[in-house]
Amino acid sequence: MSAEVIQESLLPTLLALSQDPIPNIRFNVAKSLGVIIPILREAGMKNIIDGEIAQRLQQLEADSDQEVKYFGHQAMITSKQPTNIMNRSTNIRSHSESIEMGSTGSMDLLYKAI
Repeated sequence: MSAEVIQESLLPTLLALSQDPIPNIRFNVAKSLGVIIPILREAGMKNIIDGEIAQRLQQLEADSDQEVKYFGHQAMITSKQPTNIMNRSTNIRSHSESIEMGSTGSMDLLYKAI
């Protein structure tokens, strides 16, 4: 999904749903915002992240529900990370997932490398 489609179609819906009375909706909004932030940042839409999204994440961080607070905070952390750090952590995560899916011998190599 392109950043433009996210900005025009998905983001307005997420921002509206962030005020839903059901906590599960709100924490899924926070999780979704955490996913789309890197896409928007890669497209040079930092002003949207620092504006509308950051404002909504602050509200979610102050929510009465603990899960909403947690995921709001996680998304806020993502919004503050530079792009190169997010790319590195994604690459590390992808690499570790491929190692976990490998044979036991692969895990032995990982432990030896550490």
